[in-house]
Amino acid sequence: MALGKENFGFNFSLGTLSRKIDCLRYTLLSFSIFSWILGVVVFALCIWLKSDQSFHRWVEDLQIYEFYIGIYIILFGSCLLIFTSCLSCLFIANENVKGLRIMTIIYMLKYACGLIGAALLLNYSTNNSAIQPVIKESMLQLISHSQNDSRAHTLRLIQESIGCCGANGANDYLEFKKPLPPECRDSVTGHTYFHGCVDELTWFLEEKAAWLAGVSMFLCLFDVSNIKFSFYSTVLYQFIQKPYLKNV
Repeated sequence: MALGKENFGFNFSLGTLSRKIDCLRYTLLSFSIFSWILGVVVFALCIWLKSDQSFHRWVEDLQIYEFYIGIYIILFGSCLLIFTSCLSCLFIANENVKGLRIMTIIYMLKYACGLIGAALLLNYSTNNSAIQPVIKESMLQLISHSQNDSRAHTLRLIQESIGCCGANGANDYLEFKKPLPPECRDSVTGHTYFHGCVDELTWFLEEKAAWLAGVSMFLCLFDVSNIKFSFYSTVLYQFIQKPYLKNV
């Protein structure tokens, strides 16, 4: 039986409609499974960054907690995606229209979390980003109070581990009338490190965050596909479940 255009704009037989629904169902199922895998990967990357104790200590010592804001948002989004992908498979198998509507909304929320989280993570981890003034202020505070044993130890640990000197370079010590510490020099050549810790730490943070932000934004592409296929499936299921079509 041919169907009129007044019904959701479709104009094809129920057999054709059924094949289209099956195609959408398996496509959405495949995307849901792959999204679940990527969600687990993103979750693992977030936990890895949070569980790195040496890195966490630098965050605490330099008070750059802003770096974690994007990670927390991405972590929440990945948990949401893992849960949603499992439910999506269940709703697809049962042809649950209400469930698919809910999934569409949750996928939109996950898309927003992934995009905002990645943007904030990059905003607090890249060169010329908002994190650099925070690192600079913390480094200058450490240098100005380097007579304190605890702060001197923190400063020495950062400069030795990263291979940097001062906030913007060795001149920071001259401005504070402080002697240049041995850790500001290369242990092999004896030359003073050229780059300050602001640049070196930013590059270090960028390297840490790049993979997570990249995977998160890549996952946003799948969220868009999941939103689209979930919406189309909902419309088609609604259409085929109309009372006057059940006896066709």
